[in-house]
Amino acid sequence: MTRARLRPATLLLTLVLGLTAAVPAEAVDPQYRNLIRAGRRYLMHGQNERAADVYRQVLEQHPLDEQAATGLASALIAQGKLDEADVLLEESIRDIEITVNLYRKRVDLRRLQERPADAFSDALEVMGQNDGLTPWTFQETRELLEEGLDPGEAADRARDALERNPDNPNFAVLAAVILTLDGDEE
Repeated sequence: MTRARLRPATLLLTLVLGLTAAVPAEAVDPQYRNLIRAGRRYLMHGQNERAADVYRQVLEQHPLDEQAATGLASALIAQGKLDEADVLLEESIRDIEITVNLYRKRVDLRRLQERPADAFSDALEVMGQNDGLTPWTFQETRELLEEGLDPGEAADRARDALERNPDNPNFAVLAAVILTLDGDEE
């Protein structure tokens, strides 16, 4: 084949590969949706080992799938495998582009690990990624403060988040509320 003929073929191949990379797993894998549903059912019925097996199967085919990673983390947490869930969530948050649900799951894990300041930091990440979850972040903040999150440390982390997100009014409101609770109104 000549170079002139290779160019259109190469462009076509590049286009096809680019499009399939952006296609969700359920569009290219007919079993994906059924496996995700099975994993959810197993979790709902307390069959956490079976759920973990199903989610691992999905992750073997789709290693960057947020639903499967979140489901596997849920199954591991339910089995009391907190360290394994922690490693999974850390790696998934680093590798997967959409991470809101992973951060939300890690908030749950941090609570079980009695790490309220880290849970709060993850809740701030959720708010930074999705304004629609601001009420959830405010609720989590209130609950974490009730559970013993040090208001001073929360205020420091809220200030840092505000510095990273100066144009997001939600961070300004949250930081002000925490600073008021801490008695350090600025």
